[in-house]
Amino acid sequence: MLPTVRVVHGDDEADSYLEEMSEPQEEPTPVVPIEMGRTRRGFASGEFTDRYDNKCSIQESSLATEATIWLGIDDPKPEVLVPGEGWQPVDLKALVQGELSIHTRMHLTVEGVRQLLPLLHHFVPSATRAALRELSSSGRASSQEMG
Repeated sequence: MLPTVRVVHGDDEADSYLEEMSEPQEEPTPVVPIEMGRTRRGFASGEFTDRYDNKCSIQESSLATEATIWLGIDDPKPEVLVPGEGWQPVDLKALVQGELSIHTRMHLTVEGVRQLLPLLHHFVPSATRAALRELSSSGRASSQEMG
C-alpha cells in the first residue's frame, strides 16, 4: 500500500506548508533532459540517466489489452559488498548457466501511474529528504486531488 500525502495547489496555504517542511538544500544536481524518440517498433520512448548515472528509460508498452508504460533502469550493474574491499561488480553471466532475465523496469498501468503522481508531485516542490519521510505519516491523496 502506498503512503498517504497531503496535496496542496499553488495558494498561500501551499506556500506556507512547503516553507514549514523545508530544510537546507543540498547543491542542486544538473538537469538531465529526457531524450524522446521511438523504438524500432514505433512506440514512444525516452532515455535519461539517474542520479548515479544509470541509463534509464520510459517507454510506451506494446501491451494490447490496456495502456501501460515501462519505467526504470535499462542495464543494471549488480554489486556485492566484499569485506575489506568495498562494493565489487558481479558478473551474473559467469554465475548463471543458461538464459538470464533480470526485471529492472516497472510495467505501470494508468492506475499505477495515477497512484505515483501525488507522491512525485509532493516531492518536487519540497525536494528534501524530509519530504519523503513525511509521506509515510501524512494523509493519502486521491488522484482527484491532483486536478
